[in-house]
Amino acid sequence: MTKIQLSKETERYLANGLEVLKKAGKKGKYYEDGKYVKMAGHTLYSAMLLALDDVLQKTRKNRNTESEYRKFLAGKNKSILKDFNNAYFILHQSMGYDGVLSNIVIQDGIKTAKNVINWVIKQKNQN
Repeated sequence: MTKIQLSKETERYLANGLEVLKKAGKKGKYYEDGKYVKMAGHTLYSAMLLALDDVLQKTRKNRNTESEYRKFLAGKNKSILKDFNNAYFILHQSMGYDGVLSNIVIQDGIKTAKNVINWVIKQKNQN
């Protein structure tokens, strides 16, 4: 995948996740429908993984594990590893499984996933 394709594909996933999140309806500081929050969490998390898969450069065809992402990032950039961990816990676990409804928490997860994606795009631009 080229850097331009990476950017477009991840942007598509991000846009889809944000669109699904809108369907959850927000009232004050909280979203109202956990079903849509869960769907959005999975989609937004997938956007981050899609980007990371492109720079992980695995030769095998199996999907990467969470520990492989962490090991890779630990060797490259500890700050991005922290962002990955935060996005993992918020988007994948808290949103995707638990359906957390707090707007502040959700926005932080989205922000840190975007940080990881932007870092990947920067890495692609350097190569």
